[in-house]
This record gives sequence, structure tokens and C-alpha cells, in this order.
Amino acid sequence: MRESQQHLMSATFKRERACSAEATASLSSIKRGVMRRSAKQRFNERIWPVEDTTHEAGAESARIRELEVRVRQLELLQEAAQKVSSILDLEELLDEIVGSVAETFGCTRTAVLLKDESRDELEMIAMRGFSNLHLKGYRFRIGAMGMVGHVAATRQARYAPDVRKDPFYVPSEPSTLSEVDIPLTSRGKFIGVFDVQSSVTDAFSPEQIELLRSLADTIAIAVENARLFKQERAEKEKVLREQEEACRFQRALFPETTPKIAGYVIDGMCLQLRAVGGDWYDYFNISDGMCGVSLGDVCGKGMAAALLMAAARALFRRAAFGSSSPGEVLNRTNTSLLKQLPDDRYVTMVFLILDASTGVSTIANAGHPYPILIRHRPGTNTSMVNTANGFPLGVWPGSYEEMQVKLEPGDRLLIYSDGVLEAANLRGEEYGAVRLPKVLQKKNLSAKELLTDVKEFTQGGVLADDATAIMIRREQ
Repeated sequence: MRESQQHLMSATFKRERACSAEATASLSSIKRGVMRRSAKQRFNERIWPVEDTTHEAGAESARIRELEVRVRQLELLQEAAQKVSSILDLEELLDEIVGSVAETFGCTRTAVLLKDESRDELEMIAMRGFSNLHLKGYRFRIGAMGMVGHVAATRQARYAPDVRKDPFYVPSEPSTLSEVDIPLTSRGKFIGVFDVQSSVTDAFSPEQIELLRSLADTIAIAVENARLFKQERAEKEKVLREQEEACRFQRALFPETTPKIAGYVIDGMCLQLRAVGGDWYDYFNISDGMCGVSLGDVCGKGMAAALLMAAARALFRRAAFGSSSPGEVLNRTNTSLLKQLPDDRYVTMVFLILDASTGVSTIANAGHPYPILIRHRPGTNTSMVNTANGFPLGVWPGSYEEMQVKLEPGDRLLIYSDGVLEAANLRGEEYGAVRLPKVLQKKNLSAKELLTDVKEFTQGGVLADDATAIMIRREQ
């Protein structure tokens, strides 16, 4: 659909340029004619003896005035072609065009009527000079109401030099004596009628009618552009609404509160690259004094990753029910995902169970970045927890080994997604594995403070992926 619209808009813009170029060429030619006639007239007045040339001078002046009017009419066509590219509000654009036509052509009334596909009627969208009998929004039945209805039915332009003699004219505006109605077509499809009326009989010359035809082409382009723009905007608004709804749904999957465990502080946060993404984290009670903490990252970004995330989270929670072994939980989750994930998708995850009474965390890892342990004691106090790194979930059958790390009072344990390391600033520099340990030296740094630093580091740059972190701190 989008490629088709882009192709259509490209073709439309080409037609706009063609109309503008044609009008510019005709305008330049006529202006040169006016200048040549004026120069010749002045030359003759200087060189030749003055005779009784009143009649000739008057005729020449009339021709010049006629050419000047035609120049103004061509300028109107050129201006209309330019406005099509700059004004996307259809009613505003058409109001300007019908007003300019009335002024430039000396018309009593002008209007643009567009076809309502749902009712097979014409509706007045823009108008100038009509009485209260015809207001904006007035409708005509196609094929049944006057010249406008006849032109809509036949798709053929019609000129009535004297409307009183035209068999299709239906009296409505008493002062109208001549009328031109031109069908508006877009890509071969009828979309409306351009209506021009005058209080003078035979008010429109063949040249003026040809100009009005060109102007009708420009109006059709304007309608086409505005409808494409409206459709594109509606589609974008729909996508945004769907994203907002998906974002609310996904946010509901994140924990609303942090675990309340005596002697420990746990906090988590997720910075999403888009409205929705593939990172998630979770907490749940295993038993008294035992708390499960998980962080997962689905391969991919956007809506597809968010859908897989929701599915993976549900399977993981089902696998974790009644188990106190992180390795067993990952193994169960992997078995389920192997049956349900597409071949090119997978999930990385780290899952740990904290025993609050001993400070021991039992950890299993499925292809996720290693956790980082920050010791409270002085010296080199930041180190990777080199867990046995199994395959990501949904890739290959296998088991997941466990390892244990003990948190002493004041120690912290960080688990995070790779989006933290891959966040880049405007210079293309990544947050990286070098900066992260340095930032973690800050006393009692929380997950929220870490991700705030990540965001500040990007300085208007972009996240390459969702960035999620959970910090577990044992109080002193």
C-alpha cells in the first residue's frame, strides 16, 4: 500500500510540474508579445508623423489590455500549480483557487464540487458568489440536476453561452447567463466538477475555456494530493494508536512494585528503543525468603519482538511455577520455545533465585550478558560473574548449569541487557564494557541511576536496542 501511494504521489508531482511548466512557458511568450507590441507602438509614435490614428491606437490598446488579462489568467494557473505543492488542506486550497478565478476571469460565481462515493452525489466543497440557495455542503444528484449533474453523468465538459437556451440548465441563480462546467478526473476516475458562471452571455472565449480546463487539471491534482495526505496521516495515526495501546499492554507486564525483602534493596528499569520492544524483567516469590529475579531479551525490535516477549514471558512463568532451580526453569522454558518460536527467533535470559537468609544467589544463564558483582570492600571490587553460558532459549535442546554467588553486606549484583553496552552518542561511541564498571563504582548506584547515566551519555544519540537493568543490593 505504501509503495503504491508513493508511486501515485510521484506521478502526481510530475503532473504538477508539467502544468506549472506549461503555464510558465505560455506566460513568458505572452509577456514578450505584450512588450514587443508596446515597444513597437512607442517607436511608431516617435518616428511617423502624427495623423488621425485614434481608431488604430484604441484598437492597439485594446489588444494590449486583452493580452494583459490573458497574462493574469496564466499567472493564476501558474500560482495554482504552485499552491498545490504547498497547501495540503483541501478546503483552504480550493477556497483560494475559486476566489482567484472569480477575480481574474471576472466570473460571477465559481465552485468546486466533489463526488461523494457513498451516495453517488456531488457536494459543494468550495464556492464564491452564490446566494443562500446554494451553500457549502449543498448536494446535486448526478445525472438529474442541471448542467453540473449532466457533466458528472457524461464526464464531458459543457459550455452554455446562453444558459436560457441550454436544455440541461436548471434555473437557480437568476443573474447567471453563461456557464462552463468541466469534469475533474484523477487517473481516469471521475472525482468532481469545476463550475464557472457569468452574468454576461457568451462570457468565455475558447482560449479562456482552455485555461479553465488546465486549471481543472490542477484542481484534480490538488484533490488527489490532499486525499493521499489525509490517507497517509490516518494510517500513521492508526499506527501510533496501536503502538500506544501495545505500549500500555507491555508496561502492564512489567512489575508494578519491587520486592520487599528485609535487608535488601532491589530495583529495575527498562529504557525502550521504540514504543514497544523485546526486553522484559520480572520478580516473583519462590517461598519465604526466596525471591526469583529474571531478565530476558527477545531477538528483534518493535511490535514483533513485543509479541514474542509476551509469549516467552508467559511460558517462562509457567515453567517457573513450583520450581526452585533456575537451571530447571530455563530448561523447561527452552523446551516450550523450541516448539513455538520461528526458526530465526530466540530469547536470551538470566534467571536467579536469591536466598535472603544467606545472601546466596543461584544463577542460570541462557546466552545473556554476564552479571556484574560489585563488592563493598576496598580495592578491585567489580567483576563479571562468569556463569556457564548456555544456548539462547529456542535455539537448541540442552541443559543450563547453575552457579552461586554470595552477597556480603554492602555488595551489589547487576543484571542487564546488551542495550546498555550498545547505547551510542552522536560521535558513534558506545557506552561499552569499559565505562560501565567505572560508573558502577558510585556508591549505592541504583538501576534507575545507571540507565539515567546511559541516557545522558547518548546526548541525543540513539539506543541501538532496549536497555534494561536490575540492581540487587544487600544492605549493611
